[in-house]
Amino acid sequence: MSRKNVLWTIFLAAIVVLFGVGVFFLGRSSRESAESAAQGPPGYSLGPGGFGMVGGGTDYVQNFSAVESVPTEQLIAEIREYLDQQGNSDLALASLREFTFAYQAEVIERSTGRHAFGLMVGKAQARISPKAGPNVFWNTRYGPRVAEVGGGYGMLGRLLPEGPVDETAVSATEARSIAEEAVDGLDADFDLTDDTATFYGFYEFYVRSGEELIGELDVNAYSGQVWYKDWGEPQISFQSLISDE
Repeated sequence: MSRKNVLWTIFLAAIVVLFGVGVFFLGRSSRESAESAAQGPPGYSLGPGGFGMVGGGTDYVQNFSAVESVPTEQLIAEIREYLDQQGNSDLALASLREFTFAYQAEVIERSTGRHAFGLMVGKAQARISPKAGPNVFWNTRYGPRVAEVGGGYGMLGRLLPEGPVDETAVSATEARSIAEEAVDGLDADFDLTDDTATFYGFYEFYVRSGEELIGELDVNAYSGQVWYKDWGEPQISFQSLISDE
């Protein structure tokens, strides 16, 4: 084979190799893009007053299905049994918000009255799972380490608390101002209720349109970042339970 033919063969082989590498990376990029698209973008993105807002969109409780609902009293009993299993007698079920397919439970510390964490509970099977968002990612005491120990998929197992960090950069008053500015940017008809729930690492406010509660808005106690969650459906009822114990 002549020198010219050898060089031409090497050149063609190099082209084939480069083409194969290009197809590989293009395919991987396409798969990653498809996976990202399947997860979906944040439901809302805004930068009020320099503070970033991120959100999880709507249909907050639609991932739960209900064919035949477990009685509310039984759900409450199972939530309290779950809390008893945590080995922390300071935890108490404070309230229960009812939606079409699920309940949202709020847990507080008896000794401080401070909000500890939130739970989502499916009506059909009393499936207990952590409330998504800041409840997990911004919660400096109860959020960082949630371990599933038994119970199967979707069942919250044992909470592994970490020591709280109380030195926050944003006060409750400042957080409400940030939240009010953010909610004004969402919709002129939206406003906040008077309630402020103070967690470890963030504050939570409830958003309403007219007289109807429609979602919640959280403010990070260190960065001032805002997170908005549209429930996607109206709240059916609210029960305060701390006085029942």
